[in-house]
Amino acid sequence: MTLDARHTVTILILTSIGLTALDIPPESRLTTAGLSLASGVAALSLMACSALLGSRWRWLEDMFGGLDRVYRVHKWLGVWALVLASVHLAFKAGAPGWDVAAILPLPAGTTRLLRQLAFLGLMLTLLLALNRAIPYATWRWWHRLSGPILLIVVVHWLSIRSPIDLLSPAGVWLATLSTLGVAGAAWKLLLYPWLSSHAGYRIVAVTPGPGAVRLELLPTGKPLQFEPGQFGFLGLQVEGLRAPHPFTLAGAPDAAGRVVFMIRALGEHTRRLVDRAAVGMHAVVHGPFGRFKRRADSTGEI
Repeated sequence: MTLDARHTVTILILTSIGLTALDIPPESRLTTAGLSLASGVAALSLMACSALLGSRWRWLEDMFGGLDRVYRVHKWLGVWALVLASVHLAFKAGAPGWDVAAILPLPAGTTRLLRQLAFLGLMLTLLLALNRAIPYATWRWWHRLSGPILLIVVVHWLSIRSPIDLLSPAGVWLATLSTLGVAGAAWKLLLYPWLSSHAGYRIVAVTPGPGAVRLELLPTGKPLQFEPGQFGFLGLQVEGLRAPHPFTLAGAPDAAGRVVFMIRALGEHTRRLVDRAAVGMHAVVHGPFGRFKRRADSTGEI
């Protein structure tokens, strides 16, 4: 059984609400103050998990059944994080009788600034992610800011006066998810291009078609090991086409380590790639990704 977006979002939100309820007085749990605090905890939890899923770590593929499903969950985590952050911002997360303290005391002005930057950063990241009119290379660089924005949100949590401390149930929950999220964002932002599974290739054949192109590439070193139906992130080493973009690895690997991509001109980046791809260009392919298995029916046939 693999997780999907609905299950993941529901589990994270309900866990956040339940653990927050343990840290505030019972009479405050059904108030707007309790709602605001629980929404803030849930929003940070969703953001941290979204950053974690963006790392492309292989064990996450196993949990969700493939990187395509990981990114579907990643998207909905961001959408619901913005919804919950809006609720958190709309109401005051505090009430008389709460025993509050900041985990990381900062000047009051700095704490307020972090709160505004955290919300605006989350809103900007989501709007950019869902806007298909933005050029792919521009979108990719803007989206890389989601890691630093998560760090701002974490500092916001640590600096506000709240009943949640690091050793409370909600505090342990947030500290664990924040650590995993920041680690995933740091890996993707700083280490992924060099330490992830990838290989260098050179284009040896370009077969154009109506609004599409077929590329054949041979490895310049050790090739990737992949199965038909998996996909990789292809980046050509020329100006304007370096941004890695996911494409299906067509066909089965051969003795030479050849990879084949069938690319249709569906957007700004793919149109440029179809027009400019030429024999002799060098490329980097990250992957392989995808968990595609054909299941047998009740008769045992595939």
